[in-house]
Amino acid sequence: MKKRFLFLILLLAVSYCHAQKPGSVQKKDFEFSISTVNSGSQKSSRQSIFQFHYVGKEGSNTIYECRLVKAVITENSTEPNGTVIALETDNISKLQFNNTEVFMPLALLNKPLKATIDASGKLIKLEGVTEALSDAVNTWKLNQGLKDQMMGNGANYPGNLIQLFFSAMPDQKLAIGKSWTNPDQKLTYLITAKKNDLTTISATYKQAEDLTNNMPGGATERTYTYSANTGLVQKANIVHRYKMPNGYLINENNEVRLGTLVNKYKSDTAWVNMYMNLNVYHSTAFVKGVGFDTVKLNNYFKRHDPLYYNDPYYRASRLQFIQWTASPDVYNKALFETPNSFLTGEQSNHLLNKLFQMEKMSAKESYDVSRNLYQLQRFDDWLQNSFAQKFIDTKEPSADDQKYKLLIDLYQQSPIEVLRQKTLAFNLWANARLRKNDPEQLTETANSLMKMTGKSIDLANSNWYALMLYNMLLDVNRPDVAQTLLAKTMGNLEARTADSTKYDIARNKTLLAYAYYSKYLFTKGTDSANAAQYLAKAALCSPAGTTVGNDHYATDRLFLRHAKESYRDSYMEQLFDNRDTVAALQNFVKLLNSAPKNISAMERSYSKYLPKGDFKRFFAKEVVPTWPAAPDFTLTGIDGAQHTLGDYKNNWLLIDFWGTWCQPCRQEMPQLNAFHQKLSDKEHKGMKFLSVACRDNADKVKSYLSFNKFTIPVAMANDTIANQYHVTGYPTKILVSPNGRMIEVAFGDNWEEVIEQFAKLYPTD
Repeated sequence: MKKRFLFLILLLAVSYCHAQKPGSVQKKDFEFSISTVNSGSQKSSRQSIFQFHYVGKEGSNTIYECRLVKAVITENSTEPNGTVIALETDNISKLQFNNTEVFMPLALLNKPLKATIDASGKLIKLEGVTEALSDAVNTWKLNQGLKDQMMGNGANYPGNLIQLFFSAMPDQKLAIGKSWTNPDQKLTYLITAKKNDLTTISATYKQAEDLTNNMPGGATERTYTYSANTGLVQKANIVHRYKMPNGYLINENNEVRLGTLVNKYKSDTAWVNMYMNLNVYHSTAFVKGVGFDTVKLNNYFKRHDPLYYNDPYYRASRLQFIQWTASPDVYNKALFETPNSFLTGEQSNHLLNKLFQMEKMSAKESYDVSRNLYQLQRFDDWLQNSFAQKFIDTKEPSADDQKYKLLIDLYQQSPIEVLRQKTLAFNLWANARLRKNDPEQLTETANSLMKMTGKSIDLANSNWYALMLYNMLLDVNRPDVAQTLLAKTMGNLEARTADSTKYDIARNKTLLAYAYYSKYLFTKGTDSANAAQYLAKAALCSPAGTTVGNDHYATDRLFLRHAKESYRDSYMEQLFDNRDTVAALQNFVKLLNSAPKNISAMERSYSKYLPKGDFKRFFAKEVVPTWPAAPDFTLTGIDGAQHTLGDYKNNWLLIDFWGTWCQPCRQEMPQLNAFHQKLSDKEHKGMKFLSVACRDNADKVKSYLSFNKFTIPVAMANDTIANQYHVTGYPTKILVSPNGRMIEVAFGDNWEEVIEQFAKLYPTD
């Protein structure tokens, strides 16, 4: 972000047109606005309005007092309307800290600055910026990092914007069609129209991509109308189109307009100061040691409660400090006194705390809390992990039970479609629990769950509820309906474990493992061969360890009958109970090869069932030889060096197939670069690493690595290597053993842990 910010500063700088003679001076008060829309990689818009008051002359220089009177910043968002207002100084209560960009305009808002413009139209001095920023930093008690950042930005802002309002003509008679070049600014100017005192000028600047110096390629185009009578730009349009070396696109359109003075702009400095002081992430106003100064906080709230008690931000921040510093009773009292609508965004955790105490609220009150929380994952977790527990024990209904039933009815009657969708499966299951001994009710519920499709399945987490209902159907002797529901649920889960781009694979695999295990339990008494296949599938889908990938285990154990952390031990026990050790080990090898991430768990299982066995020897002699041979290759590195498979003989080799165009590849690149650095530092003996850039070109790869300061070795893919190594998606990671055998580590698995474990089991020395 900092690099792009500095680059845009430079872009605005090249928009300045140097003049050769004094122009006329505008002595009446006036204002300028500049509106910026970026439709590139990061969608956003900006507006700044400055007012100017003529002060006088100092020699040939003109002095103006100028003030920033309005600032608006909007950014792209996942909200329904597509944008979020980060800053609007006329409506300051909309302020949001999406980034620290809002600090600068807030610090300078309505602060008098002294602008000195020389005879050529150049801003040669802007006084008052440092003082205004220092005052804001001290008032807001900003931390040192933000203080340094703001003071550094003051070297360019708002001077870079103010310069756009002043321009002049060269010292020569100009006619339409006349052009000239400013060698310092690298701009070529052209007179395109003249009418009375107004001259229309276009200016262009083009920059070729410079990979050596890590500079982007693109162009700046400017059209502006200049008044000889006032010496001011009347209007201007400035377009920047650039592509950064990392692929980030800048497509920025700036519109500058001169207008008459308007005295309608509002600001609330006191509210801004309150906002900043209570922002614990940026301000140290109430910090004391490693905690907070409760005396200072209490005094602050006593002074400010009369002013801001009905302000959402103030009340939410006040509640947060109370939670951090006061007793639970004091916090809970303040919590239930705070309106739900005040506790949104980062403060929504307080709404969750209300729901955890829903016994203190009516069904209507709990619903009102949910309306402000339902869009967040934490609501889903509460619904399925906490609220669902209210329906496990379905003894004689109590008053609370009736209240809970009323709440789920309110969810299904809600005008909010997403809330209805999220709670649909829960509603079906909860009603079934209340009539758990009614076969017809359970059958009807199963049919309703099986009718759910597509996105509604995931919003409602219906697969989880279907697996709970499955056991309830068996309890009322409806095995046919139960098996139909289980088959439908397994199909849903299998589809979701096959697509990592859309679904939570770890969670769906855990549920799928349970579904397979349930099928195993149902069939083992009548069809042992088929049952064994389902148990094997359950083992394959089991999480790698006792907790990794199975964060919901505690809840599953409570709700899903026979749920286990892993079904691998059950499968291993069955294998070795048959007393055919050879066949058992053959299946053991297949299980390990299908999921290399399970290597540590498999070693534990081996030691359990074969305590006298040597797992290291077994891995080297029985497992690795079953892997296919890695095809030889000859690839050219981006540095021109040749890479062959033989170069890495007698080492463990990690090959990463990736591309600069691949977002998941870029996301994990810092980890890969850190891994390569460990290898360079000799932290991992007997390991090597090679990345292979696919569907890419060397210049783009070089530029990407240089821009991000990555040092990984990269070879460019040829026409055959991706097919030879069975690459079907990106990124793909292949481990090659010291003796030239290969195995894939699935996307999302901990590849670094796998290669470390493999290297320990099969050392190269």
